[in-house]
Amino acid sequence: YLCVRFFDSIQTLADTQISSSQASTTINKTTKHTHTMASFVEQHKDFVLKLKIEAEDGKTQTRRVKLPRIADSSGNVSYDELVGLVVTFVFPDASSPSSVNDFRVALTYKDVDHDDVTIASADELVDAIEQFSDQRILRVTTEVRPKHGTAGGAPAPPAADATA
Repeated sequence: YLCVRFFDSIQTLADTQISSSQASTTINKTTKHTHTMASFVEQHKDFVLKLKIEAEDGKTQTRRVKLPRIADSSGNVSYDELVGLVVTFVFPDASSPSSVNDFRVALTYKDVDHDDVTIASADELVDAIEQFSDQRILRVTTEVRPKHGTAGGAPAPPAADATA
């Protein structure tokens, strides 16, 4: 009985050490991934996103944006930074984060197979950039629409009464 208890204790200790080792490996992989993302921006600092921006009023503009301009405070590629930048290109008064949330923004590009692909996250944005890293340019078509009413998200004024 004593031998069995001793073996159980050793097995529990071994399981604990494996778990600690696995946890350390997971932490190292996570740290490496974050470091890799920040160095990704540094390695591709001359990469350009060419944004074709289509506004609700039908106006179209093309803007060139270097990759570091859409990096977050940690130096990682940020989908949210890109969306915020696109909104402010179309609606310069919508510079606060709350007003950026008042808009629907669609981002698409043609991949290497010439399929239209939607970008809806930072991972998808990084994937698109990686596909075109040799060309150092990614052409993105964007559409910006207020979620409700007019620009800035304010409700549209009531329609004039035709009977008055």
